[in-house]
Amino acid sequence: MQPKTAELEATFSRLADDWEKNRPRGVDIHEMVKHPAYRQVIDMGEQAIPLILRHIEKKPGHWFWALYAITGASPVPEDSHGNLEKMTAAWIRWGQEQEF
Repeated sequence: MQPKTAELEATFSRLADDWEKNRPRGVDIHEMVKHPAYRQVIDMGEQAIPLILRHIEKKPGHWFWALYAITGASPVPEDSHGNLEKMTAAWIRWGQEQEF
């Protein structure tokens, strides 16, 4: 593993942990994604995509807004919206198709 990759993974892990521990609870996703750590993941840009996809594959969570913000893609079928498991599967499939 190259140092830059290891550094990126460490940064993402730190930010993901921060967001998951400290994000607002019991509010809509629009409030959750305002958390600074979540915004920093989005600011990582395309290099964050494989990190997010690996993360949600192991631990599904509300990272779909970040994926959309970075990619502009919307692979989740309308009838799967609100279903964390189906939304995760759709993004994982998209990532595989895009070779991330």
